[in-house]
This record gives sequence, C-alpha cells and structure tokens, in this order.
Amino acid sequence: MYSRIIISALLLLVFTATVTFSQTANFIPDKTKGCASFNVNFTNFSIGATTYFWDFDDGFTSVDMHPQHTFYSAGTDYNVMLVAFDAALNSDTFYTVISVPAGLPYFNVPASTCPGEYISFAVYGNYDSDNDILWDFGDGLSSSEKYPYHAYSTTGKYTAILTVINENCGTVYDTNAVNISGTIIPPIHIHSYGTGDTICPGENFPYFYDEDMQIKWEFGDSTFSTDPYPIHSYDSSGNYNVIITVTNECGNTNSLDTLLTVDSNDFPQAYIDISTLNYCPGEVFTFTGKNGFGWIYEWTFEGSNIFNSRVTNYSFSDTGNYEVQLVVSNQCGKYDTAYSTVSIVDTGEIYGGIYINPKNACPGHDITFLVPQDGYSYIWDFGNGDSSLERSTKYQYTEYGTYVISLLISNACGESLELTDTVVIDSSSSPTSDFLVSQSKFCPGDLVYFTSNSSGDARQFYWDFGDGTSDTSKNPVHTYADSGAFSAFLITTNSCNNKDTITKVINIDNDAPVNASFYNNQYNKICPGTAVEFVNLSSDTSNCIWYFGDGDSSFSANPIHKFEIGGNYLVSLTVKNNCGSNSTIIDLVRITQSSDVYADLILNYNDSICLGEEVQYINSSDNFSSSFWNFGDGQTSSDSIAYHIYTNEGNYTVRLTIESTCGSAVDSTEIEINPLDTLNAPNVSCTSDTNYILFRWTEVPDADNYVISTDTSTSWENPNGNLEHLISGLSPGDTVQFYIKAIDSNICTFEMVSQEILCSTTPLSISNSRFEKTFQLYPNPVDKYLKVNWAVARNQPTNIYLTDIIGRHRYNFKPNPGTSELSINVEKYESGIYIMGIQKGNNLLLKKVSIVHY
Repeated sequence: MYSRIIISALLLLVFTATVTFSQTANFIPDKTKGCASFNVNFTNFSIGATTYFWDFDDGFTSVDMHPQHTFYSAGTDYNVMLVAFDAALNSDTFYTVISVPAGLPYFNVPASTCPGEYISFAVYGNYDSDNDILWDFGDGLSSSEKYPYHAYSTTGKYTAILTVINENCGTVYDTNAVNISGTIIPPIHIHSYGTGDTICPGENFPYFYDEDMQIKWEFGDSTFSTDPYPIHSYDSSGNYNVIITVTNECGNTNSLDTLLTVDSNDFPQAYIDISTLNYCPGEVFTFTGKNGFGWIYEWTFEGSNIFNSRVTNYSFSDTGNYEVQLVVSNQCGKYDTAYSTVSIVDTGEIYGGIYINPKNACPGHDITFLVPQDGYSYIWDFGNGDSSLERSTKYQYTEYGTYVISLLISNACGESLELTDTVVIDSSSSPTSDFLVSQSKFCPGDLVYFTSNSSGDARQFYWDFGDGTSDTSKNPVHTYADSGAFSAFLITTNSCNNKDTITKVINIDNDAPVNASFYNNQYNKICPGTAVEFVNLSSDTSNCIWYFGDGDSSFSANPIHKFEIGGNYLVSLTVKNNCGSNSTIIDLVRITQSSDVYADLILNYNDSICLGEEVQYINSSDNFSSSFWNFGDGQTSSDSIAYHIYTNEGNYTVRLTIESTCGSAVDSTEIEINPLDTLNAPNVSCTSDTNYILFRWTEVPDADNYVISTDTSTSWENPNGNLEHLISGLSPGDTVQFYIKAIDSNICTFEMVSQEILCSTTPLSISNSRFEKTFQLYPNPVDKYLKVNWAVARNQPTNIYLTDIIGRHRYNFKPNPGTSELSINVEKYESGIYIMGIQKGNNLLLKKVSIVHY
C-alpha cells in the first residue's frame, strides 16, 4: 500500500507547480543540530492533509503523523522531506535540514577489576580538542583530563560518569558501572620468541611474559625464575614440563603447564622479511631474519658474504633483479637457507603530504612542518628565502606576511613531487587559556597541581589563586590554608601580546578525599640493581608509605629503590591527607636481566664531512648509565652528546660503548673525512653584435660543470653551451654584467667566482663624419684626466663608455641634460690601449684612447 502512495505522490508532484490545492505541508523538529546517534522528534503542522510520507534522507522513511527518528551517521546534513496528501491524493511538500556534524562521546570500562589496578578512561566517538571534559569516578575523585588512568582502592560497585561539553553536541553524559572485586582470577598469556616449543641444548628459554602481573616460571629442571623475560638454558636433551604461575593485584593466582622439548637435532627455520621489494638505486633495504637465540646469520648480497646480525641493511647501486640469500645456523650446529629476490628500478611513485601547525600565528611562534611519509629527501622553502632539508622541523617567522610554503620531495630515482601550502603571520591569533587540576575537591594543606592546558602560543602565564596569592610559572603547585570555594583564574599571553583568561572554582573542604599518584623515572623494563626514583604526584605527600613488593618499604615522599632480582613487582603507595582520608595506588615495575641493551649512535652531518668541520655525535641508546666515544683518531669523549673535529683527512671508525646494570653494548660506524680543495674561476671573454652577446671561458681542470649569473651573483643557472653562453634578444647598446664559477660534486671544494665582466651590444651604425666632428676627445695619450666635450646641447650623447682591448667595460656614464663636457679620471686604470664609445641614438663614435702613466 505504501508503494502505491509513494508512486501516486511522485506523479502528482509534477502538477503542483500549476495547480493549487487546499492542503499545506509543514512540520517543526524539536532540534535541528546534534551528534550521532541523534534522535529528533518531528511535530506535524500540516493543514488539510489526511496521509503523510516522510523521507529522512538516510534510506529510511515513515508514514506516521508525528514520527521520531534517529540519525546514526555523523559528518553530514540530511534534507528531511514531508509530503502531505489530502483525501483526493493532492500533495504539498515541505523540507528542513537536520545537521549531524559529529558523533556522541562515550567510554568503556572492563567488566571487573581488582582494587588498586589502573583503569584507562578514554573518550571515544568524538575527538574534538575543544571538548570540556569532566570524569566523576564515583569514589569521590574526579579528573578533567581527556585520557586519565584511575585505580579504585576498595572493592565495591561504582558508577563512573563522563560529562562532555561539545560545540555541536551540547552537554553529553555517559555512565558505566565499575565492578571492583577481590575474587578475579588472572588469565595467563605467554608469548614465544618465534623459535617454537623445541630448542637446542644451551639455547635460551623460548618464552616471555609481557603483562602487568607477577609471574613465576618453574622450568622442570628444579630451577625457577620470577623474571618476566627469563634467561635460562638446558644442558641435556629431553622433555621438560614448564609451569607458569601468575598473580594479579587481588593476590589471586592461576597456573599453566606447557611441554618444552630440548633436542640436539633441532633445525632452525630461515626466513627473510624485506622492508619493500622495489627500490631505487642507492636506497637502503632493511633485511630481517627470523628470530632465534644464539642463531648465526650469514647474508649474501651480489656474491659477497656478510656475517651480520638478524637485521641488516644493504643498498644496490644499479637497476636489475638481485637474489638475496640467508643461511641460518643454530646452537645444535644445524642450518637452513632462504632466498628472496628484490627489484631495483629507475622509477618509483612518490607519495607525500604536508602537515603545518599552526597555519596562522604570531611572529616568533614555533610552527611545525612535517611530512607524514619517510624515506625520501626533502627541501622546504618557507617563502622568505629560508629553507630546510629536514623531514620534520620547527620554524619561526619574524615578520608579518602571507608566506607560500613549498615542499619538494625527491626519491633516489630522481623523481620529485612538489607540494604547496600557505602560512599567515599576523597579530590576529590569540591564545586559548585552559588548565587542569587533579581533583574536584581538596583538603586544606593539600598540594594542588595546576597544569596549563593552554594553546595558541601561550608564552606568559599569570595565575591568581583566589586567596590573595599569585604565580607566573607555567604549571604551579599551590596550597590553600583554609576551606572554601576559590575562583582561580589564569591569564595567558602570546608573542603578539594578545591575552585570554579562564576561571575555575577550586573547592577546599574538610571532607575532601586524597588522590594518590606516582610514576618512576625508568623505562618499563628495568635492569636488576638499577636505582629507580619514584616521583610522588599525590595531592598530599606529607604522610605516605611505600611497599615495593620485594619486602622493602619507605616513608619518604619520593624514594629511590633498587630491585636486585628480576621479576614483576607490584609497588603500592598509600597516602593520607590532613582531613583523614586515605588513598592507595598500585603500579607494576618490571625488572628483567634480559632488558635489551642496545647502543645506538647518530652522527649529525650531511653526506660528506670536510676536513676541519665539527661533527655532532648523539648517543640515542636506552637504559645506559655511562657512554664512551672513540673517534678513531686517538681522541675520546664520555659525553652523551659529543663534538669532534678531525685534523687529518681519511677514513675513521667511530665507536660508542655504553654500560648499564644489564651489561654493555657497542655500536660503530665508518666516516670519511674529505680534503679541502679549491676550483679557480675561469678566464672570460666576450664578443657581441647589435642584438646578442656571446661569453666564452677557458676550461678549469677538475670542474664537473659551470654556472653563470647575470644579477650580481645572487642566483645561478646552467649555461646554454659548452664553455660558452649566448644572450640574445638584446637591443643595440645594451650592457650585460656576467659572472661565472666552476662547480664540483665534492661539497668540500671552495668554488671561486670570476670578477664582474661587462659587455655591450653593438649599435646599429658606427659614426658618420658630421656626428664625429661635433665631439672633441683630449688629451690623447692621457695620464690623469680625459676630457670629452660636444659643441651644442642638442648633440649631447646618450651614453659614454670606456672598454679595455678585450671588451671589458671599465667606465659607463649617462650625461645629465644641458651639459656639454665630461671629465674622466683614468688614474686607476693601468697603462694600455682602450676604446672610448660615444653613443647618441643609433650613432656610435669609437675612439682609440692611449692611457700612459709617467
């Protein structure tokens, strides 16, 4: 029936433009803008209609008089249409736009959690950075962070409430029940290094554990370990029953048995993983072999054997298909071989994009320029003469203006991609003030951590805490002595001296809870014996107790502790504030002897290093206590970031050695120090006609090419000939200044620029007897001053110049109107024969001048 009504309606709509009926379609939605899922109630105010057809523009329809509809897709506008029919099926139509620009924010939590276990609270569905967010965890604590972590100290059922204020969604609430239980049994998930459940005698144990619970390994040979990444090997072949036991924050345990086979006839499995199969010549491949403890990897590239680590890099200089071979041998003395083919091509598609933030800023504001893609070479042009070769860089403009940014991305095949964007530097941008506090309510005497969350190049901060005190630091810590509601405000100022203010109420109450919080200054995997500093971020640090999970404890606010044995340790902090409230937080610290100790050195230099150039060496290793550099020339350094200058050319091996409580590691690289060289400037001469000038120069030994300039050597271009450059399309009497230099691919070569060469085109006609008789040139020969005069003003020349015998301009002058004489000081020119050119219109008088200095 509905399809018949729709068809009839579509037919009758054709006639509504010329026929008037008594029915009128009209409706009003209760709201026209919101976030998905967006529920809208439509109230029908049509007159004279008996039936209705609604089209919600999302594939759904309705024939209800007053429908309710939910729009589920965000980021679009919906054209909602109502067609109203009278009894004779005459129709009228009415439209309204429903806008759904974004999705509703929401959050999820795990079904059950132990007391003291961290829960990640994250907003999903709406990622607008301008959202105002408030979390109420249901235990008296709250947070205004977007992605807070929170732990409940006691068992029970809590209701967590998320409040989000969004420009499009308005105020949105979402709730979730949080069940904190002490009866949760932990799951067990162990992981393999990839070598399987059969290993060789002497090969390391093939499993590890990477979750946040205590673990105990029983290896089946009467030994055990609590290290999540255990180091253990078996001396004899056989089957071993391994028992894994984990303990969670509730103190509950769970166990898992697995059978491990130790076999002296176990074969390794060779496998090659390549970063890509198609590269340009000279680009570096990354080759990765399958992981195995104690395995030896032998790579073969282009017929050469390279003994290297599991991961190695290699580049091919020419195009073609190359076979790569990997031979892997294990601790049983067995081996396996794998092959792979890579293609080196001379074309490769370039992908790129520009990320600039912000695009509108004040002078002096750091602007981030970033290319999401890696693996190419980059040239940034900031639109003001400055540039950068970095993939990611920060830049500050000092002057107002609109700058066109260009980025040239190139690959090793010689292909390039140019992208552009625009940055506006003016005084219109303002900061946006915002700040966070860790709780909604504090006890008198608590430490209140104020954290600025301001944006828009906020550089100066002024805090008024509402109790008569203030501060100008970015993230101050303040204590309120008395209870009450205090209006704290923050004023931020950017580099344009524009300001913004935000005010929030800080509640100080005698029944306020305390918030326990801490972190440690080490990475997640810490070596035994490492001094771990625990940083207390609780709202009250005056009364606290720490339990480190190894039997030791501390009453210090910020203790330093060493874990001597590998294992997962649940470290707990309990704090008590002046109001008598307690809070406990528990976090895991992972101590493992098998922490990766990798030395990683970075040389901050371009493709070549020149003799006498200072090079920066950066130690980017993790988990090291000391570093030692050997530069290969007898010089050393113990700085993390070292600087060195080589005094002799040659090849050097730079070696970095790091030490940690887990052991030591070495990284090295080869560098070449190139000698300094000089390319002399070519000798230049020129010839000309009425409309062109041809510059020629002598060949310079060792030069790869030449570049020329005709604008005071500020910009350079390639010449249009071999050892010559033709400039055509000139007018008679035009003068061109010319510079040239030889260039070399060696960046350590100093390229000298020639002296300025001035050459002119020849006028259309050379003198005539009447034109020549109007001028006098004397004395000739001349020692100091050469005089030129003309009889009457109407014969005044338009240009007078003096060149040497090979055509180089030494003097050029345009006489002022009304003058009849010119005096030229020739004392600065060496003795010799010169040519004086006197030009008027298309007439040119050439006179030989002898300069003789006595």
